[in-house]
Amino acid sequence: MQELIEVGVIESKTYVWREGLTDWMFAKDVQELVVYFGNAPSGSATPPPPPPAHFGSETSGSPANSTRSSSALGGSTPPRLPAAYHPNVPAEAYAIQSDKSRVVAGMLNFLPGFGRFYLGYASIGLLQLLLCPCFGIGWIWSVIDGIGILAGACPEDGYGRQIVS
Repeated sequence: MQELIEVGVIESKTYVWREGLTDWMFAKDVQELVVYFGNAPSGSATPPPPPPAHFGSETSGSPANSTRSSSALGGSTPPRLPAAYHPNVPAEAYAIQSDKSRVVAGMLNFLPGFGRFYLGYASIGLLQLLLCPCFGIGWIWSVIDGIGILAGACPEDGYGRQIVS
């Protein structure tokens, strides 16, 4: 939090929330953060929507929620909020990059559906593969799709991660 305040991502009038607070508060009003606002720039922002009802609950049963560490603000660390909750941070900062290659996927798609299987789009890959015997429709679709993948028409893999190269 201190680093975010120092670089100006969190300003004194930025709304923040943590476990134990009943509502969003200005960062300058949170007791643990007051010491960091000596020379920090002051701005104004509209309050973000309230956190989801399940935010910070440990009853979901997911391993991520059961092994939580203590934060600098005290208490447990809530899961990372989506970019919409951080108006001063660009959405690209939260993008997860895929381990898949656009070139490999595009070239594999010259074999009906293989590129889509590689990217994690199993249903599209299966459809291209099954339509291949039907007058080559699946193969033509797959080749055109492969060219599109190479050109960047498919920016994410089947798991929502950005394909970089």
